[in-house]
Order: sequence, then C-alpha cells, then structure tokens
Amino acid sequence: KEDYTSAKKLLEYWIDEARLLYDRKGELSMLSEMMGLARRMNDKNTGLESVKRGFALIEAENLQQSVSAATIWINGATTMKAFGKAKESLRYYEKALAVYKKSLNPEDERFGGLYNNYALACADTGLTEKAMSLYKKALDIMSTKKYGAAEMAITYLNMADLLDSDDEETEMFLQKAYEMLNDPSLPQDGYYAFICRKCAPVFDYYGHFAIKNELNKKADDIYERS
Repeated sequence: KEDYTSAKKLLEYWIDEARLLYDRKGELSMLSEMMGLARRMNDKNTGLESVKRGFALIEAENLQQSVSAATIWINGATTMKAFGKAKESLRYYEKALAVYKKSLNPEDERFGGLYNNYALACADTGLTEKAMSLYKKALDIMSTKKYGAAEMAITYLNMADLLDSDDEETEMFLQKAYEMLNDPSLPQDGYYAFICRKCAPVFDYYGHFAIKNELNKKADDIYERS
C-alpha cells in the first residue's frame, strides 16, 4: 500500500530482534529487504549502511558460495548503483554471476534479474555494448517464464533509456514494454501495481503522457482494492 515509513519501522524492529538473538542469517534476510525498501524511499544512508552490514555478515558467516548470498550481493549492488556507486557495484554482480552459473540451471529466472540489474550498472559506467547484451540475455530468460512479461517490460524500458533518443528503435522498445504491461496473464496484484508505478515515469519522459496516466490509474485501483 506504499506505506514505506511503516515498512521501515517494521524491518528495523526485526533487524534489532535478530541482533539481540544473535540470529545473523535472520538479520541478513531483513537487511536485504531493507536495501530494496531504501531504494524505494530514496534513503541513501539506510541503503548503503544495510549493504555494508549485509556484505560483512556474508563474509562472517562464510556464505560466499551460496545462492542466497549471491542474491543479496545483487540486491546490495543494485542499491549501491542507485546511490551513485555503480562502478563499485560491478564486482558484486560478477561474484553473484559466478555463483549462479555454478549452482543454478541456466534458464533459472533469477538470471533475468541479475542480467537486468547488472546491465543498469554497466550503462551507468559507459559500458553500453555490454549493457545491451545483458538486457537481451534478460529478455531471453524472462520470455520463457509464466509471468515474465512484467520484468520484460522493465527491460525494454531500460533498453530505451540506454539509447535515450527519438529514433525508431527507442520507440519500438517503448511499444514492446507497453505490450508486455498489457499481457492478460499478469496478475493484477501489488507487484503489478509497483511495476506500473516504476514504468510510468519512463513513458512520461518520452512524451507518452496517456500511457503514464493509464499506468498510474491501474496502480491506484489495485492499491484501493487491497
């Protein structure tokens, strides 16, 4: 319901509880949630402190070869990227990719999220060709998943932003994203509302004001019903 202040208080409570109980794995799980919440709230200090503590716990608990640790590295790296540390984030995406390749089926949907977020960091550091290649890998993965259309929409919009022009290819990516968001198989739930909110400003940036309004209206309707 977008009540991020209450969500933060709840996470802070359980992080403190985990520390009191010396439950480091529980604390790590909550810190990972806090990283994502900090990005939504644009809370740089909380985000980077959560990353620092979370990465330290991975080392302390010797979890570096686990898939769960790799997923937290991705979450932490994405938080670093969001708060101006894209260059520093790249090595954590690489570390996560190495663990995923060792432990997961190549078609696992978690690769889709990794490639997409890794590409964003590459784009921020001028690695344009690598970013586009990673976006295409993300699309290949998510196109095979039951509800992959939502993530594909985000990837297409990221590809449009990578080009950031008014040419036909950019417009094609925007239209592809819009098609994905209107996939009838997507559940009309809180996650879909979040995706709509996330995508709306991009359409606004490229002058598709009606689509922006449509997506925000969809999100409003879902939150009102929940």
